Amino acid sequence: MRNILIILMLMTFSACKTDKVPVDNEYVDKDFLTDADNVLTESDISSSDFDTEDRDNETTDVDMDTDSAECPDLRIQENVINTPFPFKDKDGTPTFCRPGCDTPTETDPQCVRNIWEWDSWERYQEYLAAEKKDPGQEWERECYPWPCKLPDMKASTGGSLKTPCDRYLSVNGYNASMGAVWTHGLSDGVAGMLMSGGAIEYDPVKDEFTKVGQAYGLQIFNKNRYIAGVFDSVPGNNPAYKSYVVSIVRKDGKYYYELIYDNEKHNAFFSRPPFVGRDWALIQVCEGSDGPCDVKYAKSDKWEWHSLNVGKVQEGNIVDDRLSFILHDGTADRQIYYCDM
Repeated sequence: MRNILIILMLMTFSACKTDKVPVDNEYVDKDFLTDADNVLTESDISSSDFDTEDRDNETTDVDMDTDSAECPDLRIQENVINTPFPFKDKDGTPTFCRPGCDTPTETDPQCVRNIWEWDSWERYQEYLAAEKKDPGQEWERECYPWPCKLPDMKASTGGSLKTPCDRYLSVNGYNASMGAVWTHGLSDGVAGMLMSGGAIEYDPVKDEFTKVGQAYGLQIFNKNRYIAGVFDSVPGNNPAYKSYVVSIVRKDGKYYYELIYDNEKHNAFFSRPPFVGRDWALIQVCEGSDGPCDVKYAKSDKWEWHSLNVGKVQEGNIVDDRLSFILHDGTADRQIYYCDM
């Protein structure tokens, strides 16, 4: 228990940056990422490709059997932004699988990872460029595609860390900010945390880091489940960004991805970190970074969200079917609530 506390303390007191990871391929010139010939524009999307009435506010119904749709390269951010995500499959389920382009898989039936393909690829190119310039460099670590093991990355020990059990996890340019203090957790012997815009997992037995996926803003990890906000672009760079809430479940050495929350304008934004247990989750979600907010809860096998109709929920926890939290009602007082879900 002492070692777990040390890990959490050391993860908390750091600052912020971006992340990366490798595969066995040659260095790819990053100019490819900004090549105008590779970028999809709004005029490239015809009504014959997608049946879309209102791209900004409606989920698009598509025929997942069509073979005629073009497949723009999602390693380029503009193509992700200009693709009218999310679609709906034949069952009416929201999906990021593009008709005629992507095949659903057991671990990613909605092709959730399409939304951050640009991010995963771009960071990997930065890592490759840094390695090409200096194979001994220590500040860039990335792999591709997520999930994958971060290369040559080990926890820091020794020095002021007095025992072999003490580990400092903010290494190789990966850092956490004070704003991420509640965005990490421990489950089944591994630590899951938000560092440098990504969901990172650390296995202390193997001394191994895994990049699980994108996690901009806030996330939580508990009971082998991550809940994170994901974005098609950085809000500060693109006011028309799209964002969603996803679940990533760690099971039998695999990671299972699922879209679990989307609002009408596709701009779900966490005001505070979510809570998650084995069967339930609570999110404090807003319409954009400055829109109206609500506290919602759902059962993890259905993801049917219900409003809790309370003020700002602060720190709390879910254990089995029980929820407790501190409520801030706008006054100087705080109340503690207990709920049977």
